[in-house]
Amino acid sequence: MRNLYGNTQDSIKICDKTSAAFEIPMTTLEQIKFLFCPTKKFLQQKYTDYRLNAIVVITVCTLLWASLWYWDRIIDPVGAEKTLSLRLLFLTNFFFIFVFILAKKISRWLTTCTIAVCLISELLFIEILNRLNGGMTYGLAGFMYCMLVAVLLFKCFSILTNYSYTILSSALPHLAGTLGFVHNFPHLHYALLIWPAALLAVIIQSVQAHDYLLRYHLENELKELSNTDPLTGTKNRRYFMNLLDYEIHRAVRTNLKLSLLVLDIDSFKNINDTYGHPTGDMVISQIAEKCSQLSRDIDIVARMGGEEFSILLLGSNIRQAENVAERIRSSIEDIVFEDPKNKSFNCTVSIGIAELESPHESGHDLFIRADKALYEAKKNGRNKVVTI
Repeated sequence: MRNLYGNTQDSIKICDKTSAAFEIPMTTLEQIKFLFCPTKKFLQQKYTDYRLNAIVVITVCTLLWASLWYWDRIIDPVGAEKTLSLRLLFLTNFFFIFVFILAKKISRWLTTCTIAVCLISELLFIEILNRLNGGMTYGLAGFMYCMLVAVLLFKCFSILTNYSYTILSSALPHLAGTLGFVHNFPHLHYALLIWPAALLAVIIQSVQAHDYLLRYHLENELKELSNTDPLTGTKNRRYFMNLLDYEIHRAVRTNLKLSLLVLDIDSFKNINDTYGHPTGDMVISQIAEKCSQLSRDIDIVARMGGEEFSILLLGSNIRQAENVAERIRSSIEDIVFEDPKNKSFNCTVSIGIAELESPHESGHDLFIRADKALYEAKKNGRNKVVTI
């Protein structure tokens, strides 16, 4: 076999197997590691999916904790008057709701602010119980709401944030009692009530996080499948044309060059008729692989349908595009294919090139110009590179 600059010919054996389009799913250990060290993209997607859920939970909790003043009046009508101002303070959480409405991107300050607001709300609840006669006895079970908040509100954050809030909110009443902020705090009764609930909350959070991770990977895989040509593993026409418009806008905005190659396998019908369609499919697959090998990582290779491909060269002018096209053309010309019966054959490709010239040119217009150049290459004898 030869490399791009060698002298011997490439020889590619046609076989019936195709490479897998996607990686093997992560092992359990890898999933756990990912949950504790997630990517920014994962965290942002999780926040986006659960942001509305967080807004609803904050709204319900704010109204609930404020309206419990009526319960204060039932258990201690005199002490309830002392808690009215504290209950009204819960309504200030409505301002925090606007933070979630406006903050469409997750950040450290948002995470820290959420934990702080929830812990302050818990301190308010502790002080309310302090001001009620027997409030700590009646209201001890109210700390269970903190576990519900941990499960429902913090779904939009990382698993470490979930665990951190669960532990902090569970330990806060113990700390308040130890420092004398709460008189005669029933540490043992509280521990028997809350810490099993905290453990259950951690388990639920872990299950939720794992389920979301599986959902995240499944959605990404489905998205990738919808954008990928199943035969070659390159991008498909629908994805490529949408991306072409986006990259044109970006190139115009950043004043960068952009070139488009349109490639077609010469006399491909003869290959199918002579060696069969399975062999033709493998030729397409191997040529797609060769195009990807001779392109940069930032370039985009797509199968436009049948035996036609497009290659978007980002930041490349017409001369650079011609060099890439010529390397692809000559490399494919040198390949010796073998069908399942060990019959050898060659094939060639014709390539049309167009460079973005006008800031008002659409992706469709650029593609039409490159396709016209491809037509000229076919018209002038095939196995050629033509620029327009």
